[in-house]
Amino acid sequence: ADALLLSQLFGEMWRRGLVVVATSNRPPGDLYEGGINRGYFLPFIDMLRRHCIVHEFKSSTDYRRLLSDGIDEYFFVAN
Repeated sequence: ADALLLSQLFGEMWRRGLVVVATSNRPPGDLYEGGINRGYFLPFIDMLRRHCIVHEFKSSTDYRRLLSDGIDEYFFVAN
């Protein structure tokens, strides 16, 4: 159900001309790798490949963790 929802949501956003900027530590083809029912997710990955320009930045620094080094606290939003 998640894959279908993502495909419909992003499909409609792209149809309306929305620009999506996202970051990931994995290329689109590796998303949900090894996941249960990955086959349902593959159409969404194909949509990403058709509608997005992927830029790979190779660096030995994980900038997502730069400001959080030494901090062992995590915050979660409770519904």
